[in-house]
Amino acid sequence: MSTEEEKEAEKARKKAEKAKRAAEFAAKNPNGFTKPKEKLSKAERRAKQEAQRAAKANEADKSKSSSKNPKNPKNPSSNVDIGSNNDPQASASRQVLSSSPQTLALPPPILNNSNGNSNRKQNTPPRKSSTSSNVPFSQPPSTLNAQSLFSHLSPPMKPPLTKTLSPPPQTSKSIHPSTVTLCNAYSRFSITGSNSRCIAMLECFKKIIGDYEPPKDKVMSMDLTRVLKENFKVITESRVHSISMGNAFTFLKNFVTKIKHNEETSVSKDNLLLAIDQFIEKTVQFASDVIAKEGSTKVKNGDVILTYGCSTSVKKLFAKALDQGKDFRVIVVDGRPELEGKKMLGYLQELGIHVTYVGYNSLSYVMKEVSLVLYGAAALLSNGSVVCRVGANGVTLVAGAYRKPVLVCCETYKFSKKVQIDAITHNELTPKPDEFKSSPCSDWVGVKYDVVGEGVAGIVTEFGIVPTTSVAVILREME
Repeated sequence: MSTEEEKEAEKARKKAEKAKRAAEFAAKNPNGFTKPKEKLSKAERRAKQEAQRAAKANEADKSKSSSKNPKNPKNPSSNVDIGSNNDPQASASRQVLSSSPQTLALPPPILNNSNGNSNRKQNTPPRKSSTSSNVPFSQPPSTLNAQSLFSHLSPPMKPPLTKTLSPPPQTSKSIHPSTVTLCNAYSRFSITGSNSRCIAMLECFKKIIGDYEPPKDKVMSMDLTRVLKENFKVITESRVHSISMGNAFTFLKNFVTKIKHNEETSVSKDNLLLAIDQFIEKTVQFASDVIAKEGSTKVKNGDVILTYGCSTSVKKLFAKALDQGKDFRVIVVDGRPELEGKKMLGYLQELGIHVTYVGYNSLSYVMKEVSLVLYGAAALLSNGSVVCRVGANGVTLVAGAYRKPVLVCCETYKFSKKVQIDAITHNELTPKPDEFKSSPCSDWVGVKYDVVGEGVAGIVTEFGIVPTTSVAVILREME
């Protein structure tokens, strides 16, 4: 058989099976699924519809008349069907209704007080907030103040720290005396600036490594790492460590873990001290010199440069531009809590640069004559945010309103993989200035850093001037 004949035979077979199933269904259901409808004429259908409307109208009239004239209006409870006389539960219910009608009393009406709130709402227990009590935004706006916003930050410790540190230095052999001296200096805020704090910490670690003697039953790399961690923990207790200090400590730990087991102790210690000196010289100081050289190319004759804070790289930049014979003027904007602009003012006066010193409230007034805004950074985060002195965000915003370029000087060892979009989540509190200690203002709070998210034209690094979006790329290349 050909293919066409096979198809025809298959169609005939399916058609026969379908007819057979239809015959069996018709035998079992002679009337089909539903009863066949009666065939009515148009007049008969109209008469049927009018009869249905009339029946509905009569039922509606009966329901209205029954509601206006009840059978027994004096005793409305008689209309309640509570069962037959033979039902014991029904008879008991009738006795309760007849003997104590107060049991069916309606609930008390909802009365409104003077504030428009009902008494039912007053009796309900207050709903617990889903947020914890220490979150500042769970408080009502009337009680929200500066102290509640920064209540999650630990206050600065007061020197001397021999009793407040944990563990106490006198009870732990791992805590070096130079660590306690450094902690006291940190807590007094006598050492400021990311570079200065980082160098002071590394110098302290050099003394610890120089006096360290490994136990005979322990590996030097593991035991020295433990000693350095304990001292670093004490340092961070005295004052929150900066990102530069954290990166430097990570570098030191990684170098310690690479010490060979069969290497002599004196050789290992010399290599560690040499690595620390090279880190200070190349990563911190040399990078700052390159930044000064690179940033000085943006200073032109007749420029008016506005700066904020007292950055080491910015000071070197001004000195480098002056050595190149450029004639420019500097406006130093200063603000609380530390008033670091005074240090910058004294430094520029010693160099012989024409400088103007103004307060933070004069920022919008002097911005009109500015040609370039320049300040330093404490860290640069992977999302492009710049961590700098508190108040720098306002300087950047005002500069953006006047369309002035903003350059930030930052070494690459201050770059971090962290992400931060505000200055409230992570920050550092500063002690109250002496002039405010006798003030009746009790909610004074001084924060250390600010976060600048937008408005920065470029970051001056030892690798050149790069945009803030290149931080992640530089971090990946440095690894």
